[in-house]
Amino acid sequence: MFVRRRAPGPFLLRTAVDTEVTVGAFEQIRKEFEAMRASEPTEEELALARNALTLVLPLQFEVKGQITGRRVEAISYGLADDYWRTFAEEVRAVTPDDVLEAARRYLSPDGLVLLAVGDVARFAADLEEFGSVEVSSAEPAVEAPGA
Repeated sequence: MFVRRRAPGPFLLRTAVDTEVTVGAFEQIRKEFEAMRASEPTEEELALARNALTLVLPLQFEVKGQITGRRVEAISYGLADDYWRTFAEEVRAVTPDDVLEAARRYLSPDGLVLLAVGDVARFAADLEEFGSVEVSSAEPAVEAPGA
């Protein structure tokens, strides 16, 4: 998931798995991450991504609030006036090599941070194979007033 912003930002991937497969899920995520940097997507994968980005466009311009939101977005990020009119065409022009180049440029394994939420006692030790593990409590650090 990419979050629009003026400067580079994080690439986020989220999933929900059962506790007993947490470590396996992290292993698979890491493999997929590495595979994205190792080879071009297939035409089928690229078509799926193109469709996900472009076929929803009409749904994002159905009501005044959505149209206004897209315009605010264009102004906020300095996008061209015709950005949304040409968006689908630009997406369809992306090649498998373009995707590979972007993955190699922006998806750095050295910057990978994994976050797990759950019964930490059941998987924390196994997560050490991915690097240092920091455990935090979900409890608030400060008691809420009036509690």
